[in-house]
Order: sequence, then structure tokens, then C-alpha cells
Amino acid sequence: MTTHSVGGIRLDDLLVEGVTRSGDDIVLSGSGLDMSGLEMLAVARQVAEELRAARIAAGEAVLLPVSNHPRDVACQLGAWLAGCVPVPVHRAFPAA
Repeated sequence: MTTHSVGGIRLDDLLVEGVTRSGDDIVLSGSGLDMSGLEMLAVARQVAEELRAARIAAGEAVLLPVSNHPRDVACQLGAWLAGCVPVPVHRAFPAA
């Protein structure tokens, strides 16, 4: 499995640490939604659990429809937490 790391520390671990420390402070804002660090982490963990429940294997690519929304960032973290490789694709991109 490919992991993303900075100085030997996994990127998802760094993000979890950062959003945990931020607590109820707003870490993401846009599209009419403000998301605190703890809210972002809750969404990310939920996404990770859903991917695991769907038996998506670690290292597998996962398409993430995105549209510049705070939840999109939380979903990308969730894919990383599940060990997946997120592949963001803008929702406006036409289907093949």
C-alpha cells in the first residue's frame, strides 16, 4: 500500500492530530457550511467506516466526487484513514 508521509509521519495522522487539536474551532468553511475540527474528524471516520464496510481494500483507488465543499476535504481524509487512495473528480465533469 502506498502511504503519504511527511518526515516519516503519515499525512492522515498529521491531519487527524491537527483537527483534533483544533477541537470546536472552524477548520473548513465554504458553500454555506462551517466545519469544526471535531466535525471534520467525525465525517472522516464515518467515511472510513463506510469504505471498510463496503470491503474496499487498502490501497484501492476510490473516486470522490468533489465540488469545492468543506465535506469534500473530510471525505478525502476518510479515504486515507481507510487506507484507500482518493481520486477526486469534480462533480461537473461529464460521465464517460
